[in-house]
Order: sequence, then C-alpha cells, then structure tokens
Amino acid sequence: QGPKTYASPAAVGVDLEERRQRPFLRLAQRYFTETEAKMLENEEKVAEKFFDMWTKKEAWLKTLGTGLSGGLASLDTVAGGDIETTSQDLRDPDLRYVVSTLTDTPLA
Repeated sequence: QGPKTYASPAAVGVDLEERRQRPFLRLAQRYFTETEAKMLENEEKVAEKFFDMWTKKEAWLKTLGTGLSGGLASLDTVAGGDIETTSQDLRDPDLRYVVSTLTDTPLA
C-alpha cells in the first residue's frame, strides 16, 4: 500500500525533530510552562518526554502561523496524550484542534 494523503479545510501544523542530545531541562525551564518544566525534572525518560512536548508545541504554533514567536508556553502539554484545544486567533473560533505526537512511523 502506498502513502496516505489527508486533506483538511483547517490549518495543519507539523513538526519533525531529530532526536539528539540537548540541554533538555534548561530548554524546558526557559520555554515551557513552570508545571511542564517541573514535571520534566521528575521524568525518567527525559529526552522522550521533552520531544513529545516540544513537537506538540511547535506544531501548534505552526498551525497558528506564529512560529516560535507565538510562545511555546501557549500550549500546556502536562496532560500528555492528545490535547484538544481551540484558538481565538484562527478564522473560525469554534473550530476544535487535536494536537498529537506520532512516533515510530516507518516512512517506507
């Protein structure tokens, strides 16, 4: 079976990150909410959780069209899993979004 194609009438944001060593806790303290940074400090798999949180935040900001200047702390990812959200900044304020992380998806 070939690649799948999806269409959406709404804005879609995607973020891909190369999983490499970074100063995860320092980045979280600078860019995440206080609750997220504290949660990450107690996390056993810091890198995995950091990338889960970071990619959701960056994809959300791309959906809004703001990029990083929109503020990584504008989406709280403490709950984990899929995050349902809306935004007053978009053309349709009643439109609901789901922010998810996809992992281990083969490209071929």
